[in-house]
Amino acid sequence: DASLGTNGPDLSLENGNVLVRSLSVKSSDPSETVLTLSFLSVKLVQASLGKKLLHLALVKTSDGSLLARQNQDGTINLLSLLKLPANSLVAPPAAGASQAPWTIMVDEIAVDRYNVALEDKKPPKPAKFNLTGISFDAKNFSTVSNAPLAVDVAMGLNEAGRFTARGAVRLQPPSADLVVDVTGMDLRPLQPYVEQQVKLAVGGGLFTVRGHASYNSEKGAPMAAFEGDFGLTNFT
Repeated sequence: DASLGTNGPDLSLENGNVLVRSLSVKSSDPSETVLTLSFLSVKLVQASLGKKLLHLALVKTSDGSLLARQNQDGTINLLSLLKLPANSLVAPPAAGASQAPWTIMVDEIAVDRYNVALEDKKPPKPAKFNLTGISFDAKNFSTVSNAPLAVDVAMGLNEAGRFTARGAVRLQPPSADLVVDVTGMDLRPLQPYVEQQVKLAVGGGLFTVRGHASYNSEKGAPMAAFEGDFGLTNFT
């Protein structure tokens, strides 16, 4: 539905679907692909310009990859791909225009089988990390209710490591209550950061942590807490 009334234009959409397949995004280097996704589905409940409301039932994507890099000068490759307008080109809001914030609600966000390559070229010896088979599920996101967001994350760390986290996250004020499990994380990829601090070489080592982690930014509460176990095996 679209209308043009005394309060300005109004547009609303209901029960919509968007489907994207086989998307590939390259950087200025034609041989470098920074983003791929095989499948992206968005199911819309309602979007209203007049009400400043966006309600999505489901955002689901699978079988994708992402390349994120910090260059030697500290810039991030993904941000450098964006051409943001200068401040002088941004028009100021019209007098009397409503400054009410948008309400955004997403019932479920589901990500499955994603791989992320992380590169850090700032240290003298570049560091590389691979996050594989990433799955992520979050339910009941809302900018209004501030209800806890139920999250479930799992991924592989480099070749043999594994990370999982399940629990609740609140956006405002920021807080988290998670059960965390890290198994078999190889410490050797951290060598570029170790050698910046001490004259040692990490020849091997697997790191494990299991427990309950929490974060709370409210005044008078502990900022961060952890209860659980740490383990280090075959460390040289």
